[in-house]
Amino acid sequence: MLNQKEIGFRIKQRREELGLTLEDIASYVKVARSTIQRYEAGSISRPKLPVLYSISQALQVSPDWLLGITDDPTPIVVVGAEKNAAGEGDGLSPLEKRLMQLVHRLSDDQKEMLLAQIELLLSKQG
Repeated sequence: MLNQKEIGFRIKQRREELGLTLEDIASYVKVARSTIQRYEAGSISRPKLPVLYSISQALQVSPDWLLGITDDPTPIVVVGAEKNAAGEGDGLSPLEKRLMQLVHRLSDDQKEMLLAQIELLLSKQG
């Protein structure tokens, strides 16, 4: 198992690969931005497993990879078992989660434009 600094390095590296912000991860995990920042810095002396699990879900990697137990970052998917740190299931597919992470980063005006585009696409289906 990796030490806190190495786990933090993996968190930050993967977050940046996905183009996500600290706020994106914090919002998904339902913790403060500063908490994610402290995990990345390796300054949390006793990391909480539910938080690390939720971070791994937000980063779309295996919790075992995050902890250094395996070198394979591929997450193990268990249908209906996805939960955040608060123990709540969100029922979203990985694609829907990624879409929501990206939408979260848009300005309100951009969200309005996206909503109009989605409504237009749906109106053409029927």
